[in-house]
Amino acid sequence: MEKIKTVFMYLFCLILACIFIYAGVIKMISPDKFFTDILNYQITSDLFTYFSAYFLPPFEIVLGVSLFFRKYRILSAILIIALTIIFTIAIVSAWIRGINISCGCFGGNEIANYPSLILRDIGIIATAITILLLNKNKYTKLIYEQK
Repeated sequence: MEKIKTVFMYLFCLILACIFIYAGVIKMISPDKFFTDILNYQITSDLFTYFSAYFLPPFEIVLGVSLFFRKYRILSAILIIALTIIFTIAIVSAWIRGINISCGCFGGNEIANYPSLILRDIGIIATAITILLLNKNKYTKLIYEQK
């Protein structure tokens, strides 16, 4: 049973890592487009948008790569959950306000299909939570051994 858990955990890590590394690389290639995509949400200042356009892509890549390192897996999964919740809130906000935009998630010019974006984000969050749950016993044991 433990081997099956490990296989699923690495599979979920691989899926999330691919998503976040790909998204980060695509945004790093064209930060000016990503800057415009963030501005289109109309929820941040120009300075924060500029910071986000240049900080988020490498951060997403680091989070994706970190999933493969046992020492950083839990923190990475937690940060992926937090980041995805923020993205989901921004998407819902744009949808409620009737703003027709490209989500900026993977560098495309497609107009956002809000329900599918929200479902995708829920899937990402569920995958990260599953990683946390599959690692629960390992990290609980490590915490208690250090005390």
